[in-house]
Amino acid sequence: MTTTQKHRFSAGSRPVTAALVLTAVFAVLVLLPGIRPAAAPYRTVTSAVGLEVRYANGEWRTFDGSEPVNYTGVAHNAAGWWFCRNGTVDFNYTGIQPNDAGWWRIVGGKVDFGCNTIEHNDAGWWKCTGGKVDFGYTGVWYNAAGWWYCRNGKVDFNYTGLSYNDAGWWRIFHGMVDFGFGGTVPNAAGLWTVSGGKVDFSYGNGGPGFCKTHPYRLTVNTRQNLVIAYGRSSDGSYNTPVKAFVSSCGVFPNDRTKTGHFYTEDKWTWEALYGGVYGQYATRITGPYLFHSVPYYTRSKSNLEYLEYNKLGSNASLGCVRLCVADAKWIYDNCPSGTEVDVYDDGGFAEPMAKPAPIRIDTSSPYRGWDPTDPDPANPWH
Repeated sequence: MTTTQKHRFSAGSRPVTAALVLTAVFAVLVLLPGIRPAAAPYRTVTSAVGLEVRYANGEWRTFDGSEPVNYTGVAHNAAGWWFCRNGTVDFNYTGIQPNDAGWWRIVGGKVDFGCNTIEHNDAGWWKCTGGKVDFGYTGVWYNAAGWWYCRNGKVDFNYTGLSYNDAGWWRIFHGMVDFGFGGTVPNAAGLWTVSGGKVDFSYGNGGPGFCKTHPYRLTVNTRQNLVIAYGRSSDGSYNTPVKAFVSSCGVFPNDRTKTGHFYTEDKWTWEALYGGVYGQYATRITGPYLFHSVPYYTRSKSNLEYLEYNKLGSNASLGCVRLCVADAKWIYDNCPSGTEVDVYDDGGFAEPMAKPAPIRIDTSSPYRGWDPTDPDPANPWH
């Protein structure tokens, strides 16, 4: 060791500590090109209000004032509105995403304000107007694949019946206009002549496009929990009882089924019910009152509320008319929209047909989640 080296490490020199070494390493890392210490995590925000998309450090990112923030949703800059994922614009995304003002059609990361068709995201297919989902729209609208029935802005694939747009009234089958259909289709106003999927108002039978025939009339005795179908006679009357169904109507007094004279409306193979449950083969009587199967916990035919099923024949519903699956399906298949329904409360009335004995499910059976009358070939009761 030289004299100079000895002098540098003399007793008067400052010792080399671990802190000094780390400081030196940090300085080198900062100065080396392309190497930076890890940045502190950005603050996460849930609202686009006050945010702007800017270019910084090689990416387009959301800023709240001068502060970069993490935001997932639709935010803007002078060039447009953009879908950001965790704070950065996702130019690979195409779909529908929200911000505080609504849900928007995104193409290549940018809001497409020229979109006026039906587009989709993971939650379904949606009617867009000016790039924004129109939750107030109910009717028939289109995309490249066809014309569709939308309810509250969303395509309803369970709907079969008639619906309309500015061009006319259309036959809908499982949510889609059936341009190949020719025949008669009912709705609440009656039975209509359809050609090429569209109501033909040039045809007259009791009114433009209207036919007066309905195959059945239904009665519901809410006190007896009995539904009867009456067939149409040659003179147009409905005086011949042809089929009886055991049911569960609303519980007295608070949830009683609404009484009166109605005409059936919409139909669904599955319909969401009050309380987060579901019914098969639902037919609207009026307003929230439906014919439908005993409820299911989910849209699965093996997830029946079997304890509720065993209440058929007694008042047990929140107002709808519950039936076994076979009977709900019979009404769905044979009683078109526009079918007359008379609902009354008369425990002493002598009905022309007896109430069928309800089936009871053995609650210890491994098949208890299935309705024994469901015609599905997968039904283990068969």
